[in-house]
Amino acid sequence: METDTQSHEKAGPIWTTESGRVRGAMFRHEQKGKVRYTVAVSRSYKSKKTDEWVDTHFFDRNDLDDVRKVAEQAVMYLAEVMDKVEA
Repeated sequence: METDTQSHEKAGPIWTTESGRVRGAMFRHEQKGKVRYTVAVSRSYKSKKTDEWVDTHFFDRNDLDDVRKVAEQAVMYLAEVMDKVEA
């Protein structure tokens, strides 16, 4: 986990999860002495044109349950983080 003394370089996620084809990642940001958390939700697919893996933030109907699961897991993780911060 990133600490307050860590430089402002781009840091990797502090938390990741997967459900089906959907991935979630949480990032910690410190700005003006305050900390905030953001969540990225994505999925990957292999491009037929380039034969390379591509990330997207668009989801098929069949992905929506997995998007919900990832979001719920993010909410639970963030609650744990906030409980530790406020303790």
